[in-house]
Amino acid sequence: MKKIIWFFIAISVSFMLTSCNSDAKKESSKQGDDPILIKDHAFGLDSIGTFYRYRKAENVGTFKTGPIIVEIEAAETVQGRITTEYRTSDDTIYNPMELVNVHIRFKLNKEVNDNISFSNEKHLHLKTNTGEMIKQPDQFMSSVLNISTLKNTQETGMDSHLRQFTFLLKKTTAKELKNATLLIDAPVNRSGDSLGKDLEIEIDFHKDNS
Repeated sequence: MKKIIWFFIAISVSFMLTSCNSDAKKESSKQGDDPILIKDHAFGLDSIGTFYRYRKAENVGTFKTGPIIVEIEAAETVQGRITTEYRTSDDTIYNPMELVNVHIRFKLNKEVNDNISFSNEKHLHLKTNTGEMIKQPDQFMSSVLNISTLKNTQETGMDSHLRQFTFLLKKTTAKELKNATLLIDAPVNRSGDSLGKDLEIEIDFHKDNS
């Protein structure tokens, strides 16, 4: 009789644990589906409109291409819209918006001359897991980056500056985006010769939206 009682107790405990694990998995799968309102954004995103974050990846890694060191501090998938006073003449692309923000620190690891070409307009691209290719960051929403600014930072002894680069999604939503590849072309000299290796940096977004 005692064996039968213990048998049913064991089954009950097993069922409870299975149920709890199933509920936990369901709860985990929901994370990232419901965005949170962005407040106190590092680059003032909340000051120019209303934006919601779906997912965020932090401390992606540090990489090198030629004389440039690249540290990816964070990347986030965001949905929202800019308020009227901040829109440009072509406001159709800014309302509403699906985007990826990438926060990057750049610095030089040696002295360079002005014969090097490297900028956010020509050297930064993003490819999504859905197959969308974004050729360059949006110029209105992104920081400016070029060799002159990097040289100035180095010459004044300043630490590397954190910069934001915003990639506008056209065929993908922030909600469905799970991972992306940040493509950084190597700097080149005036002859067009590469001074390093092209970078392909994989970004896997966290399932939470902290």
